[in-house]
Order: sequence, then structure tokens, then C-alpha cells
Amino acid sequence: MLVKFIWLIMLFGLLSSTSVADSGQMCHVPDALNGKDLILSVDEEYSFNSPEVIGLMQYSFDINSFVNYIIQDNYIFPGKYTYQRIDSDLGLISVFEVMGDMISKYQILLVCISDIQGYFIYSLEYGERMPNVKHDTGFYILRE
Repeated sequence: MLVKFIWLIMLFGLLSSTSVADSGQMCHVPDALNGKDLILSVDEEYSFNSPEVIGLMQYSFDINSFVNYIIQDNYIFPGKYTYQRIDSDLGLISVFEVMGDMISKYQILLVCISDIQGYFIYSLEYGERMPNVKHDTGFYILRE
């Protein structure tokens, strides 16, 4: 688990450093997610073995809980989360999501390219959807 986490940080640290250096601007992930919406667009490249649905998801965050809206399928999943701002351009959301009688545990690593958008890596630890590929990538937009 720790090795996977360090690998993800290094990978997206490099991508983030490159994007910041290319644009000449600094970006910041939020200090907290309370009261914010996070819209994820899951990359279709991994659609065959994707642990997450392909398309758009909207997470609406409260202090320690959230609701995940699967926009194209009109599904709603509640859950609990913790959020850690690892660096100015790197944030980690750790999630316990309720899916019927099952609970999924996963993490979403955020790497900003501006203060309201960036890339993410979704890493599934356990849950109802356990395919051979346990990671997704994509693009996010943050709304107040």
C-alpha cells in the first residue's frame, strides 16, 4: 500500500511539475473539500477493465461525508471521506462509499493544473467492483 502511494505521488509529482513549469503559473488544490463539488471525467482508455464507471461523476462534499452522483446513470452513493492536502498542488481523498450492502474503499489523488481543475488517479483498495485493473485516471473540475 505504501509503495503504491509513493509511486502515485512520484508519478503525478512529475506530471504536476511539468505542467506548472510549462504554464509558468502555480496552482493549488483546496485546503478542504467541505461545501465543494468535484466533477470527475473518467478516462475512457481504461473502460474495459475500469473499476469506476466511465463518464461523469459529481462528488458533493460536507465536513466528513459526501454524495457521489453518477451523472449518466442517475445513481447516488453516499459515503465518508478524509482529505489531506499533501502539497500545494497535490491532494488525497480517502473514501469509504456505501453501495447497497457493500462498502468500497478507495483513494483519489488530485494533481492541479489550475486552482479549479486538474488530473486524478482513482485507486480501488476493495469493494463491489474489483476488476483486474484497480486504477483509473481522468480530469477533474472543482466547484464552490
